[in-house]
Order: sequence, then C-alpha cells, then structure tokens
Amino acid sequence: MGVTADTHTDTFNYGKSVAQALAGRFEGSGSQAMLDAMNVPAGGVPDENTDPRLPAIYDCNPDGEYIAYNNALTESEISNISDQKRKEYIERDASLNANYYCYIDSVAVAGYATYQGNANLHGIWISAAEVALSKAEAYLMGYGVAANEALAKENFVKGVVFSEEYFWNLKLNSSLAKEGNDSYNGYRELVVPTNDDFTAYAEKIWANNQECVATQLWLNHCFMNELEAWNVTRRTGFPNVKFARDTQVSDYPTPPNRLPYPSDELNFNRDNCQAAISTNYKESTGYYTNLFWAKEVYYSLY
Repeated sequence: MGVTADTHTDTFNYGKSVAQALAGRFEGSGSQAMLDAMNVPAGGVPDENTDPRLPAIYDCNPDGEYIAYNNALTESEISNISDQKRKEYIERDASLNANYYCYIDSVAVAGYATYQGNANLHGIWISAAEVALSKAEAYLMGYGVAANEALAKENFVKGVVFSEEYFWNLKLNSSLAKEGNDSYNGYRELVVPTNDDFTAYAEKIWANNQECVATQLWLNHCFMNELEAWNVTRRTGFPNVKFARDTQVSDYPTPPNRLPYPSDELNFNRDNCQAAISTNYKESTGYYTNLFWAKEVYYSLY
C-alpha cells in the first residue's frame, strides 16, 4: 500500500492512505458476523444490549439501522435492494444520499468524499486490547499457565474496555471530526458512551468459554487487522462466519485454509519452495492444505 502525498507540503500521510484503502473495498461493508458479535438485533436497530463500539465502527443508514449484505443473495439482488432504498431516502429528503447497508464509519475512517480519509488513523502491530484478551484466553484455557477463571474474566473485561476506548479514540480524534456530528452518511447526532458504559457492557457479555473470548479478540482486530482476525477464527472456530459458495471460481469456491506460497518464493527460491510444497501441500493450490494449529472447517456456508 502506498501513502498519500500532500502536494503543498511534500509530506506523506500513512493514515489517510489506510483510510482510503479500507473505504474503497467491499470489506468496508459490515458483515452479519460483525453485527451479531456486537449484539445488534435482527431488525438492525441497536438496543440496550448492543455493543457501545457500534457507532464508532460503522455508519448506520438514515433510519438508524445497521444492515449487512445478505450473502445468500446474488450481487445484483444486493445492489437492487440498496438502490431502491437510496431512492426512497432521496425522495424523503434530497440530502439523504446515504448507504442502506452499514459501512465503515465516515468520521473514524472512511470520510464522506472521494480521496478523503482520517489523516490521524494509525496502523497497529499489537494493541492493549489484544494483549489483555489473549491473556484472558490463556487463563481460561490453561495455555502455559494454571487455568484461573477469575483472572480470565479480569483480563477479558480489561480487553473489551481497551478495545472500546481504541475505536472511540479513532472517531473522536479523527481529522474529519466535527462537533456533534457522528456520521456523515448516517445523519445521526453524536452520543459518546462513558467508560462506565464500556465496563458494564464487558461485564454483561462475559461467559466462561472460549467462544466469548475469541469473538471479542476477532472483533477487536476487525477491518484494522484482517489477517489476525482470520487467524483467530481459523484457530478457534469462533465466531462462526457464514459464506456463500463462489460459483465463478472453480479452483477455490470456498474460503481457504491457508495462503499459498507467494510468487516471489516460487520465482526466486524455487528449489526450497518446491521442496516445502511437496512436503506440506495436500493438494495442488495450497489453499485447502490445513495448518497444524488451525481447524479444518472454521466457517459455515449458506
């Protein structure tokens, strides 16, 4: 990924480039798995049990709904629903040129115009939330330490609170932030939750099982660290993410179990790479060769 240049100062802005990259892809749309992990009710309208992170991660539509793509539908069917809804919004109010489906937050990340983005967005190697949630899993499962439910819960609550703080800090410290404006595309007023809200939510969702902890670890990575999120669900099987079979790609119509060796390895380290392939690959592409630490089936299909 490149960086965005400022032609007036000859400086570069990594954060704005990341924001533009995230906002310019289908991955920018909220998945049903993400909404389920944040306890969004079936109708898409948040209630008292919904994760306080939600308004810092996604824009809602003008009706206050957080709607994900229905992957059981075709691309044209998904687009037709969106087009019809946008037409309804504009007929109601010409200024409501907004998405029907929820999308990465326009203040925290995406911006509201082409080539715009949060210039204060930072990439991360590892976060306080990831450390705390990883410790919670270790204490819960007895990974390298004696199992201790009390310490598991303590670190779980810390991890969820750290994650809530992280995403709200992205939004509130965004270069796009304007007082009182929570969403350029959702047209809602800014309501900032408190740390007490974060703690109460973390306490409420705690459950003494790996699914609870892994789901929060996966959610914390989300679109900011997609490969790590994929690692969590491959390793634990949680949360259960549903996919549609891709009928246009015959070689790998379902999600892969691993990434194959890249072309640079094949081209410039051919002998060693081919030796590794002959040892490790169970089929020709490498996509469906399972890694020793991962579950062979970590998702479900529509």
